[in-house]
Amino acid sequence: MSTRVKSLEVSCLAVEQTSKLESIIFEQFARLKKVCNYIQECKINVANIANRQETSIDFAYLISINLTMPEGLELYTLRTPQINSNDSIEKAIADVFAMIYRKLIEVKLGRC
Repeated sequence: MSTRVKSLEVSCLAVEQTSKLESIIFEQFARLKKVCNYIQECKINVANIANRQETSIDFAYLISINLTMPEGLELYTLRTPQINSNDSIEKAIADVFAMIYRKLIEVKLGRC
């Protein structure tokens, strides 16, 4: 578990938590905070589940994001792996952040 920003927590399973990986996540999180600066906590779980399957692929990333916001509102999203081919960690992270961004927009629109 590593913390680059007080409100950001990253956990990895079967993925080496390198400075490059942390940098990719931190950049995506920084963009998200520009759009939604009232995020209190963000938990990201990154897992490579390819080694747990009987396939010829090396990388299949399962990534989740759990956001905690004021008034006890929590948003959660899960990005399932692309099983047909080797998955890219960069694309997987971009995908999951795009998913949570869309949820944040829905919440904002619902409160207007």
